[in-house]
Amino acid sequence: SLRVISRGSVMRYRGATDLMAVGRKLQVAYILSGSIRKIGEQVRRNANLLETRYDEVAWAEKVRGTVRPVFQF
Repeated sequence: SLRVISRGSVMRYRGATDLMAVGRKLQVAYILSGSIRKIGEQVRRNANLLETRYDEVAWAEKVRGTVRPVFQF
């Protein structure tokens, strides 16, 4: 079973530095966090899946590329 907390429910935690504590408070096993940064034509995407029970990163990925392929159909 997969339980997903809505974005509206977690907005009060925006900018929190202790994501593991937030996850435990929300009683979730994982938190997905990430960012997208654009500099000129370059795009850098970071994603982290944090496991709140063990206080560790379960998965992480960094991808660099250009804006063009992202918006091509």
